[in-house]
Amino acid sequence: MPQESIATMADETVIMEGLCNRVKSKSHVQNGKGTLTNRRFIYQEKFRALQNTIQTVLDISVLLGESRVSGLDALSEEDMDFSIPLSDIVSIEYGRQGISKTLIFNTKSGASFNFYFTKREKWKSAIQDAINIAKG
Repeated sequence: MPQESIATMADETVIMEGLCNRVKSKSHVQNGKGTLTNRRFIYQEKFRALQNTIQTVLDISVLLGESRVSGLDALSEEDMDFSIPLSDIVSIEYGRQGISKTLIFNTKSGASFNFYFTKREKWKSAIQDAINIAKG
């Protein structure tokens, strides 16, 4: 089951970030941002993702000499709608929302999460690779 409150893990690195719409029902799609790390998949609703991006830019502007700051560094518990630990994802299957192709994450608890990604195959491959690496 997704975690509701999350603290950034010290050994966590971002693998991929991008547009991610959550399909909540046939008539309700929530625009947002997906972040894949070496430990979990994080979903942020669009407004929160925008706030996080603006804050990251502001943080970078005040840090002289800091050339690279990950978007994950600025994430707080309030910024995330939820995350799914990679160890909880038991399968990823193809789905549909109207004419759009989606990915469905099935978890150990039996919950399913349906997402639309602009580069579905790239995301599926990256998530599956991260899951395999996390398993060891």
